[in-house]
Amino acid sequence: MGIKPVYYSFHDGRLVFASEIKALLEDPQQRRAVDEEAFFHYLSFLATPSPMTLFEGIRKVPNATWLRISEDGTVEEQRYWDALADAEDLTGATEDEIAARVLDELRTSVRYRKISDVPMGVFLSGGIDSSAAAALFSEGEGSAVKTFSIGYDEEYESYANETHFASSWPRRSAASTMRSFCPRKT
Repeated sequence: MGIKPVYYSFHDGRLVFASEIKALLEDPQQRRAVDEEAFFHYLSFLATPSPMTLFEGIRKVPNATWLRISEDGTVEEQRYWDALADAEDLTGATEDEIAARVLDELRTSVRYRKISDVPMGVFLSGGIDSSAAAALFSEGEGSAVKTFSIGYDEEYESYANETHFASSWPRRSAASTMRSFCPRKT
């Protein structure tokens, strides 16, 4: 399915692509404008669905998909894999068997994402999912895993600030944490 995203833009008769948007923005002819629909999705769901990005004219290749881009900029897109097509029926499995299987799959996923040529860390919100990812990431590490957390310095009714959970995590594991606080919610 792929680990790293591929971003692309077709403009001025050229196709440009990279694994990071900032590389595409090095092109002085690349338009710099907000994609308003993608921004709406980001504000609603804290994510922009593929192929959208927050930049108008810059697209992301969806997971498990290949593209063919013709000279005139026409894009043909084809999915080559679907996660649900390989789903296994676990109806007869015990809860312990399912839990062991899920943990094994999570470990495999984290191990694949630990492959990097630069130092890596884990974003730690303090919630269950990021805490589990940080715990699995720290397995087999010889040194402390760097974790990063961002939160507000006050409590808000509309925002569940979980940074107190994140700050307790390094005491329970081999991790070091950098926290950053936004001065106020806007």
